[in-house]
Amino acid sequence: MDRRQNPLFLSFSLGTWLNTSVRMSVWFPLVLIVLWTRLGFQLGTICGLLLLISVVVHEFFHVYGARWTGGDADEILIWPAGGLAFCQPGPSFRSEFLTTAAGPLANVLLALVTLPAVISSGMLPFCFHPIILPPVMLGDEASGDTLLQNLAVLMFSLNVKLIYLNLLPVYPMDGGRMLQTVMAQWWDAVFVRTFTFWTAMAAAVLIGLVGYSIDPTVGIVLVSVSSFILILNLLEAIQRQLSDFHDDSFLGYDFSQGYTSLEKGAEDRPKRRGMLEQWRENRRIKKLEHEQLERIETATRLDALLEKVHQQGIDALTPAEQRFLKQASERYRNPGK
Repeated sequence: MDRRQNPLFLSFSLGTWLNTSVRMSVWFPLVLIVLWTRLGFQLGTICGLLLLISVVVHEFFHVYGARWTGGDADEILIWPAGGLAFCQPGPSFRSEFLTTAAGPLANVLLALVTLPAVISSGMLPFCFHPIILPPVMLGDEASGDTLLQNLAVLMFSLNVKLIYLNLLPVYPMDGGRMLQTVMAQWWDAVFVRTFTFWTAMAAAVLIGLVGYSIDPTVGIVLVSVSSFILILNLLEAIQRQLSDFHDDSFLGYDFSQGYTSLEKGAEDRPKRRGMLEQWRENRRIKKLEHEQLERIETATRLDALLEKVHQQGIDALTPAEQRFLKQASERYRNPGK
């Protein structure tokens, strides 16, 4: 199944920003509906926009974390549960760890940028609650300066909450991914996956029970987080245990071959990629195919221009053809660029 046809990943393009394709899930408006229901139209819309900005910055830090450490990334998906940066870290612990850690670092920096305004507002103590927003004034009752200050307070509080969420040491949060990367330095992949799976499941159940036992206004957020962790870990576990000899799949999963086990010796079998890992691989292959096609087209056009120069001289080339010839020559001299 083409990952773009997977209902979980249905999305539309927002364009290419900083050499990165940015897409938005068709399910993202659900976030606004929830925010409008819980916070009202005005505050819900403002929080939705601030969250969108924070998530996009967070994901671009993942992208550049990969690129700066020897890896690559070329696509971001804005999802209802946040964002997904499809990264291929470099073949080193440093690249894998820093690619993941760069995301929460973005939220820390956004919080630090808005910190002076939060301190001057006197609302700093209200901003560290993991769920409840600080009591800000918006709309007609707030002057221009007060409005900007309150927007900074909301931005600070939302990023603090994103830091809490992303640093949870459970998959698929960034904290869980960093934990997996660190554990993989000492233990084999099967043990690490099994340990992190059961840790995440236990954390999801605990968070869900706490959510059910407290005020529903606050508890629904914890229940939502619990459900998100639970569902993605179950899907990932199923995906890893199913064989993939056919493409008769549902939601990207093949149910035709039964289960394999994690007993001793399973690590010698081909490792099953998770859903997100498969989509990353699919995107990597498409990128390589696109680059190969570009190389063929460039070589064909270059041959034609060189023949024209041979027969008519360099002055026969148009300015556009001369620019192309120069760029193609530089590319051949510096093939890594």
